[in-house]
Amino acid sequence: MPDQRMHQSPARGTPLILDAYTEFTAAREAANVTQGTLDFYHRKLRPFCVWCSEAGLPHAGAVRATHIREYLLALKRRKLSPWTLHG
Repeated sequence: MPDQRMHQSPARGTPLILDAYTEFTAAREAANVTQGTLDFYHRKLRPFCVWCSEAGLPHAGAVRATHIREYLLALKRRKLSPWTLHG
């Protein structure tokens, strides 16, 4: 989980990360991406959003590159394949 010291207050009005995910996928669906693409987002992006929420980063604006690296390291510790990590 991310170090609590790295958290920054999000800008006022910053959406919750899970709401941002829902809005993003709705926009992509409206743009007529394939179901396979939507499924990819559900398998890869949604778990990251859930991880952020559970790690005390509920707002999309609070997520920084360091948090993404921490998430990738957490996946790597689970011994996932490089292909899975790349996704």
